[in-house]
Amino acid sequence: MRAPADLTMRVSPSLAPFPGSPPVHVIPWASHGPDGYALELVAMSTHTGTHVDAPLHFDPGGASVDAIPASALVGSARVLRAPKGRGEDVTAAELESLEALSGRLERGSRVLVETRWSSRAARAGARFAYDSYRRFVQMFGDVVLGIPHDRFESRLEELKDARRTEHDTDLSAADWQALLLE
Repeated sequence: MRAPADLTMRVSPSLAPFPGSPPVHVIPWASHGPDGYALELVAMSTHTGTHVDAPLHFDPGGASVDAIPASALVGSARVLRAPKGRGEDVTAAELESLEALSGRLERGSRVLVETRWSSRAARAGARFAYDSYRRFVQMFGDVVLGIPHDRFESRLEELKDARRTEHDTDLSAADWQALLLE
């Protein structure tokens, strides 16, 4: 029997968010010096890092993640490799094809679907750090300072137009850094 593998990704503001999901925000709330304890406020999507898509995610009548017993998540698993590009879904037909290549799965088997997302997230680095910081500045400006949200968004759209791209994720680290310095 193999040793267990921990597949979790460390959650931090530098973790690349799933496209369309907000980045991780960690805001210091209390510190040992003045408060006698450390505390942080963490805001993130349920699609952050390593996560389980509960049946409820796709089926309005499905079980929520807290209804899944922990024993269902720990144990041997089959890895099906399905390299996909941005915005490409893994279809049921593809999963059936992958199963045919790797051998029949028994009912109740644990299956991990490997896509290119994990390697993309691992090398996202500075670009996503700057984008996360930009989102934090935008949220702070809107909520705390009362700066209208659309003022930030309009400048971002101008930058994407100048770079001839539709997606925020196509902007480089240098693009995000320049936008933050404005």
